[in-house]
Amino acid sequence: MSEKFSLFGVSNLPSKSRKRRDRVANLGKVTFISISLICALILATMVTRIYSEAYVPETETEVIGIEDNKEVSETFKSWNVETWNDDWVLDDPKRDRSNVTLRAEWTEVKFEAYNNDGILTDSNGNPILFDRSNDIQRYLCDQGLMSSTFAPYDSWAPSYLLPWNERSAATFDPLEDERVDVFVRDDAPTPRLGDFWIDSSDDYAQYVWKGLRWEPVVSESDFTAAISQFYPFVGDDRHSVWDNSKLWIYHSSVEPIFKSNGDIWIDSDISEELDIVHIYNYSLWQENRFTTGWGWENISRSQVPESILDPSLVLSNMNPEFCTRAEVAQFILQQGLTGSYDIYELSNKEGFDFRAVSGTSKDIHVDLSITLTSACSQCDKITLELTSVGEFLRDGEKVESIVLHPAQVGQSGLGVLTLEHRMNYTVTFSQIEGPPSDARESSYKEVGDFILGPYSTWLNSRILDDGDQDNDGIRDWCDSDIDGDNLLNPIIGGDSQCADAPVIGYQGWMIDENLDGIHDQILDDDIDNDGIKNLVDGQGHNVAALWSKFSHVQLNNSMTSLETLSHYMDVNLKSCEESSSSSQCENDEAALSEVLEIWNHVISAENRMCDETYKDDYLERADEDCTRAKEFNSNPPTHAEDWCYESRLLLQPQVWAGFCGLPERFESGIDSYQDPFPTAELFAFTLLILSALAMIRPGYPVSVFRRLLGKIDDISSNNEEGISGWSYVIYTSELIGRIISLLFRIVVLLIGLFIISSTINSNLYLIFKLFLLTIGISITLLSSLAVIASFWSILTLRPEVGVRPSEGFTEGASLIVSIASYVIVIGWVFNSGFIIGSVCLLMSASAFKRLIAGASQLTRLTNINEDRVRRVVMGRDGWILVASVLMLVAFFTIPFEIVNSFIFSNYPSQQPYRAGLRAAFWGSVYVVSYTMLFAIPVSIGGAIWLEEYAPKNFLQSAIQTLVTNLAGVPAVVFGLFGLALCSSSTGFGLGLGGTILTAGITMATMAMPTIVIASQEALRAVPPSLRQGAFGVGCTKWQVIKDHVFPHAMPGMMTGTILAMSRIMGEAAPLILVGAVTSVFQEPDPLYFIDYTALPTLDGFITWIPGLEVALSELPMWADRPIMTADPTSFTNWGSNPSGKYTVLPVQVYTWTDQPEEGFKVAAAGASLVLLGTLVMVNSVAILIRAHFRKFSNA
Repeated sequence: MSEKFSLFGVSNLPSKSRKRRDRVANLGKVTFISISLICALILATMVTRIYSEAYVPETETEVIGIEDNKEVSETFKSWNVETWNDDWVLDDPKRDRSNVTLRAEWTEVKFEAYNNDGILTDSNGNPILFDRSNDIQRYLCDQGLMSSTFAPYDSWAPSYLLPWNERSAATFDPLEDERVDVFVRDDAPTPRLGDFWIDSSDDYAQYVWKGLRWEPVVSESDFTAAISQFYPFVGDDRHSVWDNSKLWIYHSSVEPIFKSNGDIWIDSDISEELDIVHIYNYSLWQENRFTTGWGWENISRSQVPESILDPSLVLSNMNPEFCTRAEVAQFILQQGLTGSYDIYELSNKEGFDFRAVSGTSKDIHVDLSITLTSACSQCDKITLELTSVGEFLRDGEKVESIVLHPAQVGQSGLGVLTLEHRMNYTVTFSQIEGPPSDARESSYKEVGDFILGPYSTWLNSRILDDGDQDNDGIRDWCDSDIDGDNLLNPIIGGDSQCADAPVIGYQGWMIDENLDGIHDQILDDDIDNDGIKNLVDGQGHNVAALWSKFSHVQLNNSMTSLETLSHYMDVNLKSCEESSSSSQCENDEAALSEVLEIWNHVISAENRMCDETYKDDYLERADEDCTRAKEFNSNPPTHAEDWCYESRLLLQPQVWAGFCGLPERFESGIDSYQDPFPTAELFAFTLLILSALAMIRPGYPVSVFRRLLGKIDDISSNNEEGISGWSYVIYTSELIGRIISLLFRIVVLLIGLFIISSTINSNLYLIFKLFLLTIGISITLLSSLAVIASFWSILTLRPEVGVRPSEGFTEGASLIVSIASYVIVIGWVFNSGFIIGSVCLLMSASAFKRLIAGASQLTRLTNINEDRVRRVVMGRDGWILVASVLMLVAFFTIPFEIVNSFIFSNYPSQQPYRAGLRAAFWGSVYVVSYTMLFAIPVSIGGAIWLEEYAPKNFLQSAIQTLVTNLAGVPAVVFGLFGLALCSSSTGFGLGLGGTILTAGITMATMAMPTIVIASQEALRAVPPSLRQGAFGVGCTKWQVIKDHVFPHAMPGMMTGTILAMSRIMGEAAPLILVGAVTSVFQEPDPLYFIDYTALPTLDGFITWIPGLEVALSELPMWADRPIMTADPTSFTNWGSNPSGKYTVLPVQVYTWTDQPEEGFKVAAAGASLVLLGTLVMVNSVAILIRAHFRKFSNA
């Protein structure tokens, strides 16, 4: 009997067991799918909500209707904060100010009271209707007609189940707060529990407020007569105390804080004993406020009626009752009765409830269009009345639009629009179009604008020039910031409103107060962002230009700097002798002043560096600095290039950059405003696309190369027995490769030696010295062995025998393509900064070498299929993966460029719509990069050691337990660890300060446990048979791990890395502890730690290669700080360099959400979207890499 095959024998189980197993499996599948859908729904909801918050909201103001004594409700809409500037160019979108729209909207509805007998009517039988629910509820309570009222009763207890026990109402003593409020007025005042009201419109009847309504006072003591006796309030004898219709009577031992003229204070401690009552006299207080007395006058108690001396005769304890539950809850809370009393409903069977009258609800809105202009001088203050029919009236006339004069900065009273209405409804005024109230001239946004800008402006074409490089709506020749990087450039248009044609040099264009030949408003060193520098203000007086201008001045090579300075001070300017008022004389005098300033700088550098104070502050470098300065000033170079080279470690960075930091190649005039067509970069990008197509479908290119190589074999004489010319081609290619490998290993050896020497000479604690020495010695020993092996491989290298012509041609072509591509790339990087284009070219060269090498392997075969071709191209899948990511990056940098000032240009600002993420975005990028640099190699290496090398003993178990526990430690604990170990300079602290290096080490420590655990599980999942098979064919243990185990475990390792990096990007608490400041106004320098102490050593390495120093200083990474200039007065160690200060996206989000302005909430939502987008992109790349290795492991 044959059995059905089943991998785990499931098909051979009994039918009942198999069904139960299937049911469990199906249940698990349904559960998994449900959880996935719920998570997706939550994520979609969250993103949608954040996205909706990233739009500038409509500004709303609610204006309640007329209630009580309020006659007019009004609100003010002011555009004082939105400045009008008559100098705005015609292209500026802020000039179109007819787009402001206000909307007034309200809901009209009628409410009626009803019970079982019908609707409540007036004396004429008409229904009593109200516009608001609060009004009808208050009316029913005042009239005692409410069906349900509420009172505080003691909390229910089981004993109340007994028939003889009843719940009792709370009592309130109106004299509990030692104050009696007395009102004399026609209408009821806003009440407070226990207040006393004398109704002057009802024959001076007296009432007390008991929470539900004003209850008539029934007492033998006539409190009204007593008050009238002391302070008359009838007729001509009316006392002035009733000007504000109220009187406060205090019964306390402490002087009242709040008082007004005529208030009575009966001091409970001394009143009876001394027979005095205090009366407050405001005039007396004004006369004696700087002495004693403070305005209280004393009178005898006999002059005060008994009811005032003892109000308890009239105001006795009461049981409060209220109209709503909320009022009872507030009473219980204020009286401290929580837990002892709760809300009890009192029913009135004959009372009334209320409801909205069916069919009376009506939503009404009306829009008002506002044009803002500075041309209207009579539009400063405007008042409009909103009517119930949905119309705005101005002086009784209907208006649908108005013209308003906006205020300039610092002005008040202008641009004010007053809106008022006399309806009994709550009107919501909202601005649905135009700039919001917290917009500014420099951060113009409109209601409904996306904080990241319109999608259409995110991409700017470098191929099709639309005349607006930063997509801000202003043409480039009218734009003061063409590339949107917040660095200003002069407007090149022909007049104040910018003519259609760009003009440079028209009358009045040049502003040059320092007379250096460069416009003073040029602060951007790359105006058009094309990678080619332009000179900025001040660089016109560079050393080379000044030396050339004064080349006629004879200088002796033996002169010191001080003598040279004196020599220049004695120079007579020929132009000034001819005409002292000429422009040429002014230019020559300015140039001579700059020359004198140059020499003063180097002389003062010697004085500063040789001073004893400098030695106290910078002990390690003081002697060398002083010696260097003395040698320079004793015999200064007379050639400009030599002068700049020798002074680079003497002058401060800004000074040196101004006089010597000129780029090797720069543009000027109209060229500096126009981004040139990216011909070379487009060529590299196109070549990469063609290479990608060839690698995806390699059949055709490989067959072409194969036929070509076959013809070469047929044409060339094939001497496989001896050494041919093709042998030397292969020999040359291999020799060059081994020499490059040797140089690389020598560099690693020098790094190891540098770590050892720097550690020995440092003042670190012993434990850190041992740690760094271990690393340095390990690198030195391994690289030494590698250098010896490279030397030996070079010495033993010999030409091969029996090389086929096709093989030699393949190696020769690959060598030529490699040399040519690297030469072109070096020129592109150092001369033009084409980083992405260079990588595209190198990837294309790599594709060519892989394809032709694959074709060479197939020259001996006759029967070739497509699958064979794909397999013979080495590293094809990996190349396609890298090329896919690179093409995506190149697409958004070469033919197009991403333009988004919120992300890439704007720093934090006090103006919400000008604030941006430039510092936070790059801070996050650098922190995550350092985290990955530190965490991934160490974590994966640790996992391999624990699983493959570590003996299974107590030490291994202890380490494993420690790693597992660290994975669950709260993030803030890692922040404290980073603060103590990295940031602090006390104890075992490294003294790195609050810098991105500290952040990277701290976050790497937090990410390591997750990566280690995931990597260990991935290594354990590799089948043992794979290891055994590799050992069986003679592989060493390291070869087994490197070539077999590691690739198969890579998908699991990438999963742990993705989880760790996702956690890192969203963390804020540990970074705040280690120095992530809330506002950073400069982009952090990722290599800030190349400080003054390390710079001379690094400079010594770089100067071995002529010209490399100048080329390095022009790389984009050094744009903010020239690498070859050092200023010991700016920073002396890693933590003191201000370029290391940073912030990150989560910290920036928390900072903005804490701001009161609505615009910062919008900015925070935009930052959250950027954070999510960045996280998705980083994880997507990691997932692609994981998928690639998973495909490899499956194969």
